[in-house]
Formats: sequence, structure tokens, C-alpha cells
Amino acid sequence: MKKTKLLIEGWRGINHSYCMVNQFQLLELIKDPELEIKHRDLDFNGRDWNRKKNSAGFPAHMQALIDAIPAPDEDEVFDVVYRIAWPFQPTKTNCKKAITFLTAEYGLGPEHFPASGPDIAGIVAGENIVVTPSRWSRMKIIEAGFPEDKVYVIPHGYSEEIYYPLTLEEKLEARRGLGIPEDAFVVLNLGAMIHNKGIDILVRAFAEFRKSNPKAILLLKDDKNLYGIGAQGVVGQILQQYPECNTPELVSSVKLLSATLPLSEMRKLYGLADVYASPYRAEGFNLPVLEAMACGVRVIVTKGGSTDDFAPNDVDACEQIASTLKQLEPDEENYILEPDLTALSLALSKMSNATPNFRNGLAKQSHWSEATRRMSDLMSY
Repeated sequence: MKKTKLLIEGWRGINHSYCMVNQFQLLELIKDPELEIKHRDLDFNGRDWNRKKNSAGFPAHMQALIDAIPAPDEDEVFDVVYRIAWPFQPTKTNCKKAITFLTAEYGLGPEHFPASGPDIAGIVAGENIVVTPSRWSRMKIIEAGFPEDKVYVIPHGYSEEIYYPLTLEEKLEARRGLGIPEDAFVVLNLGAMIHNKGIDILVRAFAEFRKSNPKAILLLKDDKNLYGIGAQGVVGQILQQYPECNTPELVSSVKLLSATLPLSEMRKLYGLADVYASPYRAEGFNLPVLEAMACGVRVIVTKGGSTDDFAPNDVDACEQIASTLKQLEPDEENYILEPDLTALSLALSKMSNATPNFRNGLAKQSHWSEATRRMSDLMSY
């Protein structure tokens, strides 16, 4: 059987979300005997991004497999080109079919496209299609003008080799390493400390929750090396804006991390927590929620958004908190979700009083192997 010649255009080596998704997909795609794969490394969008400062953190044997995928020859023709990077634009490579990865959180604006403007017609011309990881993101992409029949949902996944529950001893050791008491109730959130993540809502809800739970710890890990936004500054702004939260007790119970960690350490970070809380306003997928669940950690998420696809209400694993639609000014046609502050505080109390009974009950379709198989079906030619 003739193999499908596939070129992937994207980023390797760093810990940006698009880069991480690309690399996890590459590790699965190279196992497909029907694909002949090459990779074109595109310029990083951030001028300061590099492998030393923003390492992806894969185990050495995985990174070697990713890096071993060869570059295309000059003027080489491909059956399929899969482009996963931004700004969003059509590929310039000669191919029969192009697949473009897009995510839309708030929606799509001029900042998502080249200075020349969006070329929606070029991205979806002929047999070309768009893939996105959630129904929420698909809805936003269609609202931005992409034709409905050209936008496919292919969810993200998690690596079974990297993310799995900690043993009790591993959990206690991970806590000791960060100076966290064994009997603390730890609430975790990680990622870019930007408005759509709902960190302000989390801090305020945690402040209320902590009044009756003095052993609670809020652990925040930022991506300062990637985005230049530190948790310390963000939390400081929140406490200044909401002075009722700015008490010595609250400040002493918030722990902040900024280091770039290898994925083996990220597993420990997830696993030491009792709850992963993500009261987001808008997300394209929210991969940390899935990875936390893979590590056996219960999650609290906003109802109505992207996590509805893989984190439904579950007595053991997940608590969805109510949200309302909120229009974004001055663009009144665009909107986000506003999580309910009281509902988050109550959800934290509920989980703190419940006996943990979740050890990664995620279905097989949550694995990267299954998610990438669905991608391979779209790439077949």
C-alpha cells in the first residue's frame, strides 16, 4: 500500500501549548505505518522562546523521537500538510489537502492572523479543512466566518506513559519538597495567569473557602518564562483590587511557582493536589484539567465551556460550577462565560468534605493514541 506523504508545519522543543500538542501528536503519528512523515519547523512566535528557557520537558527518549523526524526536501510535494502554529494562515507548501489547527477561546480577531488579514477562503479551499479540540472552540471558529462543514472537532489527550496517579509515598514526598504539610487540602491551578483563566475568581473563592478551612493551600504555577506574566504580580493585583481578601492568613496560604518543570515533575505537581480548580472564562480545550484527571486528581471546572466535552459532572471526579454568558465590550457580538464565585467556593467545600474516590477513571478515548487515530483518519488520502 502506498503511504500517505504527510508534512507537519509547526513548533518543536518548547512548552507552548501548540508545541506540546504537536509533539504529543507526533509521538503517535510516527507509529502509523501508513504515513511517511516529515516536519518543517516554523519560527517561534515569541522572540525570546527557546529550548533552554522554555523546554518542553519530555523524557529524553521521547524528545529524541520527536527531533528525529526529518525536514522536507526543497520543493517536495505532499499528499497532506498539517499546520499547527499561529498566526493562522494557509500553507505555502504544494499539497493535495491541507489541515489547519485552530483554537478560539474568546473568538478570532486580527491578532490571530498575519498583518495582511485573515484568509479564510485559502485555509478551507478545495479539500482543505480545519481541526479544533472542542465544541466550544468550533462554535467560536464558525462565528468568526469559517464554513461549518469545514471545521472538525479532534480532542486532545494525555500520555499514559507520563501522567498517572502518584502513590501515597510519592504524594507525600512531593509535598515535602515544596514545604506543604501532609494534612493540607491543596487546590492547584497552573498555566498562563491571564484573564480568561479566572485566577481572580479562584483567589476570591479560595479566600472565602479558607475561612472555614485554615489548613487549605492554594498552589499556583505560572508560565512566566513563556508569557512574561508571573503569578506573584497577578495575585498582588487581585489582592489590591479586592482588599477584603488581603489578609495575612490568606497570603500565607497561597504558594507560587514559576519554574519551567520537566513533565515528570509536572506529574508530581498535579498528583500532590487534592483538587485542580479551573474557573475559566474561555478555553480552547484546557489540557491541564485532563492531565490532572489522568493523575487521579479531582477537578472543578466551569460549566458550559470546552471541558464539557470530557469533564462532565461526576460524584467522584468532577464538579461543574454554574456560569453565565457575558458579552465583551465593545464587541457585543462576542461573549465569554462568567463562573459563579459562590458556586466555586461551595464546590471547594464539597470536595474538602468528601472522601477522595477517584484514581483516573478516564475512558480510552482520552488517550493521545485515540485522539491521534482520529486525526490520522482525516489525513488518509
